[in-house]
Amino acid sequence: MEQPQVKCLDAAASWQLIDQGIPVIDVRSAAEFAAGHLQGATNVPLDSLSQWAQQQADKQQALLLYCGAGIRAQKGCDLLCAEGFMAVSNAGALKDLLSHRD
Repeated sequence: MEQPQVKCLDAAASWQLIDQGIPVIDVRSAAEFAAGHLQGATNVPLDSLSQWAQQQADKQQALLLYCGAGIRAQKGCDLLCAEGFMAVSNAGALKDLLSHRD
C-alpha cells in the first residue's frame, strides 16, 4: 500500500504548484484569513480540518497548505495524511509566499 507523503516546499516550488492549479488551503483562523490571504485559497482553520477532510471524496487530490509561520500547515499536513490523503504539501508561511511572488 502506498504511504502518504508530506512535502515541505519552498516558496518557488509552492508557486509552481499554485500556478498549475493545485488547491490551496489556508489553515489559519477565519480572522487571519479575512486580514489577508492568497487569491483562490480556501480557508479551513486547523481546528476544522479533520471534519473537512472527512467530507472530501478524493483522497488522491494533491493539496497545498499554508499558515502564518508553517507550523499549523505542517500539523494540517500530518492530519490529512492520517485521514488518508496521499499528496499534501506544506507551503509554509503566507509572508514568505507573498514575498517570493514574481
